[in-house]
Amino acid sequence: MNTSWLKNNLSQPARYTLAVGIFVAALFLRLAIAPLASGYPFITFFPATIIVFYLCGTRPGILMVVLSASSALFLFINPFWRTSLGYEGIIATVFFVVPTLLLGWIISWLQQANNYFIRILEHAPIGMAANALDGHFMLVNQAFCDMLGYTKDELYKLNFQDVTFSEDKNLTMAVRQQLLNGELDTYQIEKRYIRKDGQVVF
Repeated sequence: MNTSWLKNNLSQPARYTLAVGIFVAALFLRLAIAPLASGYPFITFFPATIIVFYLCGTRPGILMVVLSASSALFLFINPFWRTSLGYEGIIATVFFVVPTLLLGWIISWLQQANNYFIRILEHAPIGMAANALDGHFMLVNQAFCDMLGYTKDELYKLNFQDVTFSEDKNLTMAVRQQLLNGELDTYQIEKRYIRKDGQVVF
């Protein structure tokens, strides 16, 4: 799922609304699994919170942590009809809040690093592409598309061998296999490509 697209196309209120909706779903699912004060207070809140961090971002994720921790504490750990709050409830809540905030920060950092890498690739002045292990294109930048005369959608349906000049295919496959076998860490070769219009380019 393209979470960058989701975050860029959903307004901040919409992301908060989505987070609250996921919280409500997690709460009702928890109530359906077991009654109040029956143990496992965070069994649905933990995965739901991670989903919110992943889909909606850091601040909606923090809101989800607060809502989940409060609900678990006053409905399932120490129900509101009880007057005292035991230390066990506080400890359980802390052991929910701290790991989820840490995981949320890690998710946010990884997404930012991934977006940074994609921006570098997209705006590079030379053609750049990333391939899956089976050879299909995973990421291509506009310069690579312009060089070969394909759109991005067209290239994502192709294998790198589909655009490699026939005489260079064996060399490309041999070096790639060495890389997959761990015999090489990196490699650099000169090869020819075939444009969509049939022209050969270096």
